[in-house]
Amino acid sequence: MQIVELVNSLEVGGTERLVVSLSKAMKRRGHVLTVVCLRGGGPLQSDLDREEIEVVALNKAKEPSLQTLTRLMALLRAKGADVVHSHNPLVHHYAVAAGRASRVPVIVNTIHGIGNVSPTLGLKERLYRLSCQASSGVVAVSATARRVLAKNPAIPAGKLITIKNGVPLDGFLSVAPRPDDGRVVFGIVGRLVAVKDHATLLRAFASASLQRGDLLLEILGDGPEREALENLAETLGIGHKVVFHGYHDDVAGFLSRIDVAVLSSLSEGLPLSLVEAMAAAKPILSTAVGGVPDLIVDGDCGWTCAPADPKRMANALSTAAATPRAIRHALGLCGRERAVREYSLNQMAAEYERAFISMADRPAETAAV
Repeated sequence: MQIVELVNSLEVGGTERLVVSLSKAMKRRGHVLTVVCLRGGGPLQSDLDREEIEVVALNKAKEPSLQTLTRLMALLRAKGADVVHSHNPLVHHYAVAAGRASRVPVIVNTIHGIGNVSPTLGLKERLYRLSCQASSGVVAVSATARRVLAKNPAIPAGKLITIKNGVPLDGFLSVAPRPDDGRVVFGIVGRLVAVKDHATLLRAFASASLQRGDLLLEILGDGPEREALENLAETLGIGHKVVFHGYHDDVAGFLSRIDVAVLSSLSEGLPLSLVEAMAAAKPILSTAVGGVPDLIVDGDCGWTCAPADPKRMANALSTAAATPRAIRHALGLCGRERAVREYSLNQMAAEYERAFISMADRPAETAAV
């Protein structure tokens, strides 16, 4: 199949990383991939360049652009696209308009975060609903996401399927437990943006650190909130206990430095960073948002707490730190087994392939998934 993956950009983020991994996996399965960025490219493009997967940046301005739509239509026709797979509602109307005009058989959208579609039908949601009606299907990335999105009036009944996010696991399965030095090291991976709510984590960590002096927090990622978060850490008196590493792509190496993986997000779909941490056999401490409860089933590979609640997160940090090392290791091994069983990249790619094939003979405007 000729598959076009449509994404806003290739800046560093969970959705963008998944697009790169999925594109590479689908190429290995024998398909021809083109990744189209509605706006610009980004740092992750180099990974696709190494795999000789074509990347096209349409450089769309902020406002709606007929020129961008025309360029996308021309590209789909030139490629003879069989599938247009768009990521998140923000770009899907371009995928549908260009795909329908170019007679692309399969047009699919994946929603990577439950909060990406408002539960009220405003203008954007009505446009998304119209786009979905002319689509072959809409993908939720976890069972919880599907249950929530199925109630959303913006998504037509019968269009929704579930394909769990998957990650390349090999580099994480060899990560060993951190040597015991008497400390407990928490670590978080993700962009430093408001929705990840690192501020609540810092406040919770400061509170938990008052009870125990052996706690450390390591942060991998960069973004517009970095300076404010560094200042907050100093204000809270924990600057000497928090390490801001900035961005680098050796996530497995980072995970080898920590004991417990943390996520403090306000909204998620199914976070890749937690799947990677599970594959590295790290117990998880996360806010119970999006598909996180599907990962940490009944607390058998970690702990959850409410979002935006420093007190409850501090209690969860203290509980994790007080948990015997052997039990934390057992929780991590449970997570590793679940990651291998349910969240591999190969499994995700196979499910997308089956979905694309099953939709191929049905007109997009009448297809029900």
